[in-house]
Amino acid sequence: MGPFRTLIDFPGFQDGFWWGLLATGVVLGAGWVAVSIRRGSGTPLGLAGPAWVLVSLGLLGGWIGSSRTDVIPSGLLWGLLVLLIGGELADRTPNPIFIGMVFSVPGAFIVGLSREFPGPAWTKWVVIGVVAIGGPLAADLDRRTARLGLGPLLWLVAVAGVYWTVPDTERVRPLIGAAVPLAFCGWPKQWSRMGAGGIGAAVGVFAWVAAIEGRGRPGSVVGAVASLGLFLVEPIGRELTKGRLAALSRSVKLGVYECCLLGSQLLVVGYASRVVGLKETGADAVLLLVPALPFAVALGGFVRASERLRPGSGRSRTRRRTHSTRRPTTRGQP
Repeated sequence: MGPFRTLIDFPGFQDGFWWGLLATGVVLGAGWVAVSIRRGSGTPLGLAGPAWVLVSLGLLGGWIGSSRTDVIPSGLLWGLLVLLIGGELADRTPNPIFIGMVFSVPGAFIVGLSREFPGPAWTKWVVIGVVAIGGPLAADLDRRTARLGLGPLLWLVAVAGVYWTVPDTERVRPLIGAAVPLAFCGWPKQWSRMGAGGIGAAVGVFAWVAAIEGRGRPGSVVGAVASLGLFLVEPIGRELTKGRLAALSRSVKLGVYECCLLGSQLLVVGYASRVVGLKETGADAVLLLVPALPFAVALGGFVRASERLRPGSGRSRTRRRTHSTRRPTTRGQP
């Protein structure tokens, strides 16, 4: 309990939690209105991601909260806006992952070049690559698990991974504080998900902060960005194992599957943060990361989100099953 108590005692975490709680109230209210209007049908609104980004930027820049921890460059704001818009546009196309990567490239470069990152020169290229590729992949997992509402909860684990990886945590504390209450926007009630554009912008903030906070140990930058975990490997594993490996979600109850999905995220993030991220140099961290990638991708394929988890699919199946089990009646019978 010591490390958790230390985190909770930090003013940055406390500011993040209370402002995140306020944002959670707004998101839940909007989600409840949307669900009421649509009578429970359709995909939950993608508001948790934008809410986390806004609270995080406000706390980092000192626009809200008790203190400022960094100067937010205008390039970061413009880059996040491009990522937000590009993600939402790609989400409405037949191939949101590929098109999302294309749309994310300009925003990724703007974010990666928005400031001089301390540490090795390769740091900015890690930021650019993770934002351009990781954002659309993360959006795909968030979209697939929208019916379960696990996107915000999995995001909390990813942000916690950065906290347990980087040597400097001043900027991470408000981010994880805001992620705690927002994690429950989607679970156990599916009021909101991260959203395609929202999680794309969130990955931008995630990578930008990780690159700064990892300056004291370059290997931690590799471990921190790898803490995105299933957001990176599940979509890849799903494509590689499609037709080759039965999806776990089709053979177990949804409650069990939720536990497996969350447990897998904890496992992958734990390895990235507490093994890969503890190496001093980026090369040593990569040497530990690369051999583990096939196992992480295979795990992502095993717990992949199947068609069963698409919004409304379970509801429609239940309705069809109910109709099929009704006793046939003939005219004139009671």
